[in-house]
Amino acid sequence: MPASLGLILLTTFLSTALMFTLMWRIHVDVGDASVIDYYWGLGFVIIAALAFWMGPPAGPLQAAFLFAVIVWAARLTHYVVRRHRRARAEDGRYRRFRAQGGPAFWWKSLFSIFLLQAVLQWLIATPILVAIGLAAAVPNTAVVALGFAAFAVGFVIEAIADAQLAAHRNDPARAGTVLDTGLWAWSRHPNYFGEVVLWWGLAIVAYGLSGSLWSFLGPAVLTLVITAVSLKLTEDH
Repeated sequence: MPASLGLILLTTFLSTALMFTLMWRIHVDVGDASVIDYYWGLGFVIIAALAFWMGPPAGPLQAAFLFAVIVWAARLTHYVVRRHRRARAEDGRYRRFRAQGGPAFWWKSLFSIFLLQAVLQWLIATPILVAIGLAAAVPNTAVVALGFAAFAVGFVIEAIADAQLAAHRNDPARAGTVLDTGLWAWSRHPNYFGEVVLWWGLAIVAYGLSGSLWSFLGPAVLTLVITAVSLKLTEDH
């Protein structure tokens, strides 16, 4: 018997908080808060897998939705892990937080970084929870197709932007210069733009599968966080 949506929400929230607490403990041992990025993509896959396992029987459209989340998470995880290993240092934004936090940073970071991101991840995952845990009897296939198309566009933009940025950073001849070619000639942050577009795409798919306006909570939170927080932190760094 499928679990209720309330139980799915509770289970995914607690598992997300637990995993980010585990990542915090690893960060304490290694002295590098950048390890949190290793789990960001995987965390959405785990939320999706739990909803898939606990929710009502899934159809092919829900399976395609899960596959899209896995593909996005796999690409993002590969990119951030490779970037971190090449840098061989903690992300500059976390170094700044560490310097501001002083000796107490190790335990304050549990709340100010790790559990905060756990809550954000769970909220952003709303389209996943709705699409898989609250499936409608008759999905709107036209809306679903539109959502998958938007996801594909955002995914391609993000992937190309990340590849162009990685090539720029790894070219010694470009050290200390600003990337202003390719997609970066059109936008200051095309990778963030692609991320926002693909999550709105997933939300449209979720709405087509469920008919629930809660589908759009996740991308709304993501858009707010990126525009109000992430862009400023990145540009300051």
